[in-house]
Amino acid sequence: MTDITYYPEILGPLEKEILAVRGQEAWTKSALSKMQLLDSTIKESQRVKPIQITTMLRSTLEDYTLPDRTLVPKDHLISVSTHAMRDPQVNKDATTWDGYRFLRWCQKLC
Repeated sequence: MTDITYYPEILGPLEKEILAVRGQEAWTKSALSKMQLLDSTIKESQRVKPIQITTMLRSTLEDYTLPDRTLVPKDHLISVSTHAMRDPQVNKDATTWDGYRFLRWCQKLC
């Protein structure tokens, strides 16, 4: 979250969002879920400066064939490379911190 100190233009909108939600309810899980810009800035900081090499470690429950016909066997451990999140072929301006990135994605997809 220290990334927001390098991008002071995000502080005003973050404060406005937090005060608006906090004016309606206490610090609850429900309140936090309404703080979409805050969530986006946290996710973006984790994307740009991950604390681990891989994320989302999972074990397959059954054999699975990927679209390219690669077989992932049952009980196989898989994870997502955090390096791919900074790949320009995956993300536009992949090496640039953008606190609104995940908020825009959610507005398109959620």
